Amino acid sequence: MRWSLLICILSIKLFAYILGDLSVDPSCGQSMMIMERVDFTPQWHRLVGGMETVPHAWPWTVELTFKDHHHCGAALIHPEIALTAAHCFSRSKIASSYRAYVGGHKLFSGTEHIVTKILINPLYHMFVSSAYDAALIRISPPVNISDPMNYAGTVCMPTLPPPTGQMCVVTGWGYESETGRRTGVLKEIHVPIVSSISCNNPWHYNGKLHLHTMFCAGYSMGKVDSCQGDSGGPLVCYNKPKDIWELQGLVSWGIGCAKPGFPGVYSKVYSLLPWINTSIKNILE
Repeated sequence: MRWSLLICILSIKLFAYILGDLSVDPSCGQSMMIMERVDFTPQWHRLVGGMETVPHAWPWTVELTFKDHHHCGAALIHPEIALTAAHCFSRSKIASSYRAYVGGHKLFSGTEHIVTKILINPLYHMFVSSAYDAALIRISPPVNISDPMNYAGTVCMPTLPPPTGQMCVVTGWGYESETGRRTGVLKEIHVPIVSSISCNNPWHYNGKLHLHTMFCAGYSMGKVDSCQGDSGGPLVCYNKPKDIWELQGLVSWGIGCAKPGFPGVYSKVYSLLPWINTSIKNILE
């Protein structure tokens, strides 16, 4: 009986270690945009032309630049670590070529941090195109999230997979259309999580989704979507019982921007938690 209890306790601790939230900040996932203030009424705008966020409402949104040009988005998950898409480093994996801006509303604003390390998921692109599209970056100096003037905070890791039908928020500085101009301020879209079975059917992505590491969010009629320059940016969903925002997805890929029948495809953070947690421990050692 005693051994059974011990095994049970160890199993619970192991499960918590593998799937637990490694954020050391107990105030992760806090935003001035409480659920009641977020308008989830469907609107015909997008990061492809979307609406400007309330400045500093999403304090974990990070701008990643490459050789002094806006490149991707990312999410701050630890004062020294941000999570983004692996494909953001297809041009170069030299960390010194990148900078991270945290706590900003306009492009190239907020506190500037150098990227000291890039860690790409080892399974990225190995078996399925765009599967495991995730990378961790270490930044320096660490973000001082305790200073309110930095307008910076970490986002919480998900406790459950993204729930189908839930309305969530995507933020980024990407293009306003496939051929349009880039937005100069942080914008947001509100999109529902789409059933993976539905999104992967012949009328949508026709089997191209790797269901373990990808999910869809958006509208079948298009019009609302992320676009170029938003890659790696966070999709967050509100956990009402805990009163926190959780990072469920990273902008990954899609067919066009806001095209009918093709919602945006996101990396599923919940499925990446074992790799994220182990990698963070290794990076910080």
